[in-house]
Amino acid sequence: MPLEAVLFDFDGTIVDTTELIHESMRRATGEVLGRELDRETLLANVGQPLPRQMELLADGQPEKTEELLEVYLRHNDELHEGLIREFPNVDTTEHKPLPAPLLKGLELLGDVSPERAAYVGDAPFDVTAARDAGVMSVAVSWGAFTAEALRDAGPDHLFEDLDSAVDFLLKAAG
Repeated sequence: MPLEAVLFDFDGTIVDTTELIHESMRRATGEVLGRELDRETLLANVGQPLPRQMELLADGQPEKTEELLEVYLRHNDELHEGLIREFPNVDTTEHKPLPAPLLKGLELLGDVSPERAAYVGDAPFDVTAARDAGVMSVAVSWGAFTAEALRDAGPDHLFEDLDSAVDFLLKAAG
């Protein structure tokens, strides 16, 4: 059955924001926690909602979570927040790895059946959201996560770059 729709994660998939995210995390943890964390630790939860990432970095210090978030956003805003705009009516109360954002996207595209859709992302959380939404999961390993980490998440398909994924999806669309 050919694909009718393909949804794409934005950060790290369509636009390479890995260094922006890493630098924002590095600055926030240095300023708020007073210590440097390694790159792997800082990027380990990319793909989850930002407040949850900060909660995990605060490591049992709930009073630090909000401060981490504020410092992260301040740094991130300096570089690109003015360029990013939300589309109206597309947000959901649940976030990845839950499937709600993907299901909302399919609804907005005309109630496309999950069996006729794919989701492209660069994080294990993207793979989980796709699987739970019932759509084909396509992972690309050029972002914050290694091919091994993505493979462990169990995507339907794994590619080294977005071009290869798009070529595959065009063929799958028939």
